[in-house]
Amino acid sequence: MSAQPPWRRITAWNASSAQAIGERSTAACIDSGLYGIANRIEPPEPSVGPAFADESLPPFPTSLEEAADALDRSKLAREWYGDLYIDHYVASRRAEADIVRGLRDGQVPAYEIARYFEIA
Repeated sequence: MSAQPPWRRITAWNASSAQAIGERSTAACIDSGLYGIANRIEPPEPSVGPAFADESLPPFPTSLEEAADALDRSKLAREWYGDLYIDHYVASRRAEADIVRGLRDGQVPAYEIARYFEIA
């Protein structure tokens, strides 16, 4: 049994991504809800089934590079979190994508991957 109170267990739960940080995801959800309320934006009808398969919705990014590019272009993200934070976060995701690309393209010898990464 967790020592955390029930409200903490609920707010720490995160279904957005295996790599997402709970507090960051929660902040983005709260910010988007408050933005919608402040700007009187009516939400669309709920999506039925997997949202990524709903052709009426804009497509989700299919790679880390695409996601970083979308965040880089986001005026709302820059308004909410500031250019400094967004620029730094985008740069760190692009650097991560470069590392993964190097692994994928064989720039790192297989023995180094096997030695330093448990997933190899």
